[in-house]
Amino acid sequence: NAFYSEVEGKGIMQGLASLAAGGTPARFLIIDDGWQDTSNDEVVEATEERKREAARDARDLRTPWNLAKRISLPGGDLGEFVNTLKTQMGVQQVLCWHALAGYWSGLRPSSPSFQSLSPSINRPSPMEGILEVEPQLSWDPLTLGGIGLPRGDRTLEFYHQLHSYLRSNNVDGLKVDAQAAFTMLGEGNGGTVKVTQKHIHMMEESVSRHFGSSNCINCMCHPTECLYSYKERQEEQTTSIVRASDDFWPDDPASHTTHLVNVAYNSLFLGEIAQPDWDMFQSDHPTSHIHAIARAVGGCSVYVSDKPERHNFDLLRRYRQQLLLSCCMLACFPSLLLHPLLSSLMAIC
Repeated sequence: NAFYSEVEGKGIMQGLASLAAGGTPARFLIIDDGWQDTSNDEVVEATEERKREAARDARDLRTPWNLAKRISLPGGDLGEFVNTLKTQMGVQQVLCWHALAGYWSGLRPSSPSFQSLSPSINRPSPMEGILEVEPQLSWDPLTLGGIGLPRGDRTLEFYHQLHSYLRSNNVDGLKVDAQAAFTMLGEGNGGTVKVTQKHIHMMEESVSRHFGSSNCINCMCHPTECLYSYKERQEEQTTSIVRASDDFWPDDPASHTTHLVNVAYNSLFLGEIAQPDWDMFQSDHPTSHIHAIARAVGGCSVYVSDKPERHNFDLLRRYRQQLLLSCCMLACFPSLLLHPLLSSLMAIC
């Protein structure tokens, strides 16, 4: 939420500096969507509103490991930037975002960067039940334009290329997003379970090789095809964290209590598979206190997406002064069959 898809080095450095100046230096950083070198396809014919929504979603990954144009540092490479974060700003862990397909719309088949992977466009086919809940998937750019995937026998090679580059530049882990999209790619790929499981297993194998255990956050991963694909044996579970809710939406006032209730309910199930993740929040947001309190007892990592110079240091300092509980906030049994937004008897335990 600090930069959305306009991630650039100067802004990251400003944000870290302003947090440190207030006595709450950041030790953990996720470089989210926006660090990759991408290009836009022409947006399909749609309403003006839909075109605006599609401006980000319709971009294809062209070269997934080029931050040089954005970091504004001598030398201009990702490794130097990460080293600066760690040596000068005190950051201990740096994670980078990517979609399970590389980027939202995957790989561009015509790109010279990916010719060794022989990518092709795969057309998503949303199931009827999903379309009843989300009819907009019928005209979503991913549905209309397809997702570029490497040839089946080159999938692991793709993840190795991406992850080895990041690790060689001192990146410590990943946030792997848009995993649910693969449940729409079953046609021609052996079915939704097979194609989803294949990509998650190969992503995990590459994560394990390059980053080790527990250094990957899974996002947009609630379909059972995703959840049941993660490694079962704990010693092999390399992606042991899953987002438990929708995003933190700072501009949607009605979303915040729903966000917290969703986490409490979803964690009943997700917590048996992996460690629930609550997403970031903004410390200067009008609802920041309820987000902060819930996370303090949520047994989750706590991280913020504050814009530079916009922080609530009183709230952030409390996290430094208080011991976070190693529990997981869940909906209590008597509340499971009640309407979470209408009942006055809701209980969280």
